Amino acid sequence: MREKICKCYLIAKFNYDIFDEIVIFLTDEGKKISCFSKGSRRIASKNGMNLIIGNFLELEYFESRFNNKLNRLKKINSIRNIDYSISNSSLFNLLNLIFTKIDWIENDVEYYNLYQEFLALILLSQDDSAIINYMIIKFLSLINENVNLKICQRCNCVSKLQSVSIQELGFICLECLDEHDDFFTDSEMEYIFEIISNNFFLPSKEQKIDSLNISNKLTKKLIKYRNNYSK
Repeated sequence: MREKICKCYLIAKFNYDIFDEIVIFLTDEGKKISCFSKGSRRIASKNGMNLIIGNFLELEYFESRFNNKLNRLKKINSIRNIDYSISNSSLFNLLNLIFTKIDWIENDVEYYNLYQEFLALILLSQDDSAIINYMIIKFLSLINENVNLKICQRCNCVSKLQSVSIQELGFICLECLDEHDDFFTDSEMEYIFEIISNNFFLPSKEQKIDSLNISNKLTKKLIKYRNNYSK
């Protein structure tokens, strides 16, 4: 194992044995790193005191030579602690769930930038539903950079798109909808396309959109994806 140092956010941690943890970081290069953290659940652990989800950290770890093996955490230092006002919010938890459960193939700093943008929106905005919509759609469009706003992911036809598929990283036409898909109205789909194209997370004044209704549909899809992913 070779020693490496990077700056990162802690996005997830899981208990392992009595005093250990598995921890997942998002680095400033847009890479996800999973590490075995020995003894970090002990009361006297210095690493454990800094392993707070959302903290911006300097990570020292031993990189595994094998892709299917965990890296080993050596030392962690906190550069900036997460704001206590959002650390327990459901919106903040959803943010970390998205980045933990959905994988991307190559390292890309845009994922790191997007995570920081989402943190800022959570801190500054009162419209949680609009932020949820923005988070999920922008993340999916980043995962699938070639997402086509006109082609159905199931039949590849140019047709009327009426649903979003997290599993398929794209959109579904009216003809391909099944009983598990949520129907999105034309105005809701227009709002989603606007998020992808223009980076606006709030609906325009001309759009009569129920952001809460959209976020309920998208969150339900994400939870279903998470449950399938975890099996």
